Amino acid sequence: MRLDYLLVIPPRPRNPLLAGTFKRAGIVERTACGIVTIFYEQLRNGRPAPSYARSNEANVSVRLSP
Repeated sequence: MRLDYLLVIPPRPRNPLLAGTFKRAGIVERTACGIVTIFYEQLRNGRPAPSYARSNEANVSVRLSP
């Protein structure tokens, strides 16, 4: 997935079985809302958008500015 699509492409868990288990166990409230929440909260609090510049094909790295 390209980084510029993070906010517009529907999320897909890497391990659907594990994601479903966590959801049923009450460990997570909703699945696949973290990226949108982080982005929204940064902007809502007057901070710059999160940076995913250090991400690559194997890893996603996010940097939040204070």
